[in-house]
Amino acid sequence: MATVVGDDNRTASAELLWRPSGEGAYRTGHPLTRVDGAHFVGSLFWLTPGRQYELQVHLSDPDGVTGSPSASGTLSTRPDTLTEPTGRVLHVSPAGNDAAPGTDPSSPLRTIQRAANLSQPGDLVLIRPGVYRESVAVPRSGTSAQPIVFRGTDLGVILDGADGTIAAGVEWTPWAAASMRMRRDSRPASW
Repeated sequence: MATVVGDDNRTASAELLWRPSGEGAYRTGHPLTRVDGAHFVGSLFWLTPGRQYELQVHLSDPDGVTGSPSASGTLSTRPDTLTEPTGRVLHVSPAGNDAAPGTDPSSPLRTIQRAANLSQPGDLVLIRPGVYRESVAVPRSGTSAQPIVFRGTDLGVILDGADGTIAAGVEWTPWAAASMRMRRDSRPASW
């Protein structure tokens, strides 16, 4: 983000230049976008993972620029490979039991949420194929050195927050001009 002060008429512009560290000429980045009276933002695309880059931002204004019209800095992209967790392994299966500890593959947890609640930095959560009708909130973060990783053990792991009754199919019938009635097992429930 580049910050501009004293450009009340918003005629200033900002240009982003970049290059791999120590290499040749700078390249022009995508145009920076003004997001309010004082800030420009932008992005760089197609950078190489695990590499350091040098950046420059040049400000210009038809009314003149007070102070340095340029700023420079460096950034590093993340490596293309992720750190593999080294902590415990938690197992999840639609046939599991959330009262189990989940650390034994023969006694898995039933929900991904329970695994998320138990997970600590460095844990690997292995999820067996099946449909998991839940919304998951992970209450704590891992670190770059010890991530918390959620991984399907095979194709067919589906996290679907839809209500199981509705997803299984229900019969909808008109009830009145401005409403609908849902019928399931001959017991109506109106919405």
